Amino acid sequence: MKNLVTLFTLAASVTLAGSASGDIIASWDIWGDQSTSGGYAADDTATGFTANINTTNFRRFHGNGQSDDNTFGSTLGSASTTPAIGLQFNNSNNDAVFNVNVTNSTGEAYVLNDLLFDFETSGSNTYQAYSVVFENISQSTTTAVLGSDSGLTVNSWFDVDIDASSITLADGEDGRFIVSLTDGGTGRSNSLDNVAVTGTIFTEPTSQVPEPGSLALFGLGLIGLVVFRRRRKR
Repeated sequence: MKNLVTLFTLAASVTLAGSASGDIIASWDIWGDQSTSGGYAADDTATGFTANINTTNFRRFHGNGQSDDNTFGSTLGSASTTPAIGLQFNNSNNDAVFNVNVTNSTGEAYVLNDLLFDFETSGSNTYQAYSVVFENISQSTTTAVLGSDSGLTVNSWFDVDIDASSITLADGEDGRFIVSLTDGGTGRSNSLDNVAVTGTIFTEPTSQVPEPGSLALFGLGLIGLVVFRRRRKR
């Protein structure tokens, strides 16, 4: 009976997380012209999030207006159709970076399930490799590499899906995906489109004081056990 009581106590005191399927919390599909020092605010964000994209070491970058094809990447390594070019950039530096920044002010913790983007390698001298990490700016921590690829075929589009399910962004925290582009020559040119970040609400399992309803069920269970035990003794 002691073991049964312990089991009932654990069941009454542990609250487990509930989560919905992954939703897009920020997305970029329509691009306007920006200066190198500027950035791109997300076209759509879930309530409580703010997000933008900015760049490092780009000689120039500009949008070509409204691509608006809404084909956010889902199949790693192959694009079935060529997206409308949303953002074109080139650079004479060895490496370049675009940052996907997200701020969570929802009142809830979120798991950032995926980073999605369509990426084109174009021209004879082009970025043929990418690598993605996530930095929690609020906590000054950076993940190991979440995803990477190299030796990409030139003049091809790639639908990239980066698994970010190891990342939790608490309420009030700022974070950013850092996408590094490498392995090109001078005068490299690439295109970027259909960027999205997906996530789900996350609450850690906690040991708490049972709610009144849980206490009532626990009490009924104990009464039943006592009655059952007395009947066996008769």
